[in-house]
Amino acid sequence: MRSGAMTVRWWSSVIAGVMFATLLVVGGGGARLLHLRETSGSTYLCTGYDGCNAAGYSDSGYGRVNGKSYWRMYPGHNCVNYVAYRMIQAGMPTARPWNGDGNAANWGHAEAGITDQTPAVGAVAWFDAYHHVGSAGHVAYVEKVVSPSEIVISEDSWGGTFHWQRLTKTGGFWPSGFIHFKDKSAGPVLANQVKPFIDGTAKVGQQLTGHVGTWSGKPSHYAYQWTAKGAPIAGATSSTFTVTAAQLNRTIGLTVTGSHPKSTSVSTSADATAAVVRGTFTNGTLPTVSGTPIVDDQLTASPGSWTPDPASYTYTWLDNGQAISGATTQTLPLTSGMVGDTITLIAHARAAGFKTATRTSQTTVDVAAGQIEVSTPYTVSGTMEPGSVLNASGAFTPASATPSYQWTRDGQKIPGATGASYQLQAADLGHHVAVNVSLAQPQWLPASGHAATPGYIRTPTHVLLKSVGVKGGAVIHLHVHSADVRTVSGKVLVRIGRVRRAVQLVNGSAKVEVTGLRAGHYPVRVYYGRTATTLPSSRTGGVTVR
Repeated sequence: MRSGAMTVRWWSSVIAGVMFATLLVVGGGGARLLHLRETSGSTYLCTGYDGCNAAGYSDSGYGRVNGKSYWRMYPGHNCVNYVAYRMIQAGMPTARPWNGDGNAANWGHAEAGITDQTPAVGAVAWFDAYHHVGSAGHVAYVEKVVSPSEIVISEDSWGGTFHWQRLTKTGGFWPSGFIHFKDKSAGPVLANQVKPFIDGTAKVGQQLTGHVGTWSGKPSHYAYQWTAKGAPIAGATSSTFTVTAAQLNRTIGLTVTGSHPKSTSVSTSADATAAVVRGTFTNGTLPTVSGTPIVDDQLTASPGSWTPDPASYTYTWLDNGQAISGATTQTLPLTSGMVGDTITLIAHARAAGFKTATRTSQTTVDVAAGQIEVSTPYTVSGTMEPGSVLNASGAFTPASATPSYQWTRDGQKIPGATGASYQLQAADLGHHVAVNVSLAQPQWLPASGHAATPGYIRTPTHVLLKSVGVKGGAVIHLHVHSADVRTVSGKVLVRIGRVRRAVQLVNGSAKVEVTGLRAGHYPVRVYYGRTATTLPSSRTGGVTVR
């Protein structure tokens, strides 16, 4: 209970107090110099900064800043430094309100004008020299007034530690007086009626929710402190807490402090959970294997999706269901010894405090010795008209691969057309014809080729021409026919000398009459253009006009 002003007189009183306190302790008495001793008139509610905070009895932050001096008192465990800190917190100046001795025994004398026998929340409980304590006296902070004869104080002690303590006047252990520097205004009496409780499963990765329970006095604010096996968890001061690996195998507790600006805070604790167990992962999508299963290539693992996100993954590769020794990385080189085998991946999800989870990918197709390659692209040769034979040709490696063919008409398979050659049919007229080639070899990846005719399949046509000369003109009769088309349609262009006429075939025939010609001999030319099914043709002749 020391201040910064040390005098010979002070030291002599301290020494005397220590001797007195020692004698009292040895003899089982109730007072000593370092801090108030628990007697029939006093009861400790908690001990130590951490212990009191965990139990819901706040040190108001003094434990974190007790290395600093307040009102020129000695820092650390010291009753006067602690109470000075609380007074400054309550709005008092940072300078000591009086001059002279700062020992606890002098406080009530120095501030006699505001010292009386009435307890109040926020007042200083003052113990004069040798009043249940040693020669240096003692001061504490009044946290709660239960009645005029019962109070709750918080205190720190020179050479001792921090406490909350309940004092009763009838038990004979009562302060010399109360110093009213900065009392709190009277407010509602806070009390917990139904204690807080914890909702959720004590499992790593799971969120726990704290409920305040039921209170009387209507606290204006609730503070939360989560604990693990009774020890406060740093930073865990919200109504929810997500369990981490650090709490594995420990019980989780919660202390709720109800407060009101005009009342003393009250703290109470929920029943602790069962010991925390390991968390579990949930797999969303299975692991996958990417890459071509071919010798000298490699496969790559993707672990799939998991909740929550694992900290790391490890892998096991299987060849025909058997683990491949040493194959535990994200990639797998494929060797000749794997030809014909299937490959499977097992992904292992890991995180501290979680059970390792595994999932297996789909199995690949058989590992191939190589990829068949088309070294010379396929082509189709032959005349593109009915009756002609089309031939498919190309080259590939290895030469031992077996080709198979399928001819198509406008992309649709032609039944039975599965050889390297195909004879065009009348049904192919006006269509595109192509061939698809599939190349296969046991334990090799297949390949394919494709080739098509450059245009429609068309049939040749022939023009028959008859020219008749008349007086001042000519009459041209023409007919277009084909061996594969029953009736040829389309337009023809007729030219007599410099006169041109374009006519439409009707049933493959047309008639052109020209007048106004001078007498003489004229050349005649007929041109028939192509259609989707026929090829173009022409015919020449002559006519004599009378």
